[in-house]
Amino acid sequence: MNKNPMALDAHGAIPRTIRNYNRRVVLNAVREKQEFSVAEIASEVMLSRQSVMKAISYFIDKKIIIPLGKGSSTESGGKRPELYELRPYQKLIVILQRTDEMRFSLMDLSANLLDVVSISITKDLTDEGFLEAVVQGREKLLRDNPQYADQIYGVAMAMGGLVELKNQSLHRSMYFSNLSVGLPVYDMICRIFPEVSCVIIDNIGRMAGRSALFNQEIAGKSSRILTLYIDRAITGCFFVDGKIQDGDVQMMIEAGHMIVDPYDQEICTCGNCGCAENLIKLSRIRKNLKKSYPKIFSNGRPTDQIYHHDLFEGCKRGEDACVKEVERLAQVLGCLLRNVLLTCNPGMIVFMGNFADADGHFDKALKKYLQNDWVYCLRGGTFDIFYDRRELSLLETIGSAESIIKAFYNDDELYGKEEG
Repeated sequence: MNKNPMALDAHGAIPRTIRNYNRRVVLNAVREKQEFSVAEIASEVMLSRQSVMKAISYFIDKKIIIPLGKGSSTESGGKRPELYELRPYQKLIVILQRTDEMRFSLMDLSANLLDVVSISITKDLTDEGFLEAVVQGREKLLRDNPQYADQIYGVAMAMGGLVELKNQSLHRSMYFSNLSVGLPVYDMICRIFPEVSCVIIDNIGRMAGRSALFNQEIAGKSSRILTLYIDRAITGCFFVDGKIQDGDVQMMIEAGHMIVDPYDQEICTCGNCGCAENLIKLSRIRKNLKKSYPKIFSNGRPTDQIYHHDLFEGCKRGEDACVKEVERLAQVLGCLLRNVLLTCNPGMIVFMGNFADADGHFDKALKKYLQNDWVYCLRGGTFDIFYDRRELSLLETIGSAESIIKAFYNDDELYGKEEG
């Protein structure tokens, strides 16, 4: 099998025989079902029961589908149908490279969590330390779960920084200055996990963005989704019909370094001034609020220790300093979104991370800023805004798992040889 999912996507699951076509159609139909019968699937996909049963039998042999036994009889007293469930035996591993740990999550192909292992790392992480942490995480996870050791289909790793998609190397780390430029992460993971069929490396914000596809409140409302992952950095990604768009990937990954205030004097980590990322960071917010709360914030916490959610709570209470700061942040992100709208045409914009708990005043101020802009008016204001309040680590894990799950179901070898 090819570990590179881009090779799988390039061929896009195009069957060359009726048999393989039927298998793909049937498996796609059962993916969203808890349990199913042959008759139900045959009616849905417009195939004969015999064709559906052949496909189901094939996947039973592959340990992808399992029989559940007889279901309930129909109201007319008909024969009780045989029921089946999609339950692949294969597992996957998600590795999150966070600022203080590497988190290893063992999951099944329905994105259910089976076990978690954490390996501590520091900001002084080197190439050798990176390799050692991954090896330690693998050994501990599989030592604690030996029954799954030969069932791992793929590994997904989410990293903070600019990942080169062509060779899946870390071009530049966002948090670890001692890691080499161009660190060959894909090759390293393949050596550590030689038995797996799929390895995917990507930016952590793009991985988190994929989690939007699992949320029907988001995916069910639009086929064009823009996610903004806001933590220490701002990263965006854009999906059309469930597929991530890579044409403007450099712009989206570096969204936080769009210059939105050329007159700002503070130098960003990138060397420029006026970057969106620099304008909304915690130190800037705390500095502004210290003018009204020199030492202690209104909730009793030291001003130097407040976070974005403290600011939004203060805004909800109607505190003037918080309201003004929230309006400033809305203007910064409104300007960033305006730049994004020049290249993308989203139907849904999703905030993840620091602004997921934004209050109604932020939402109102953001929309007001956009509505006063000619780009928004030109498009007719045709998008919605969604605040995904789930924990970032959960979004990162779910999104990373989704990338492996998608590769699994797109893998040509799952559907057998191209037989006549």
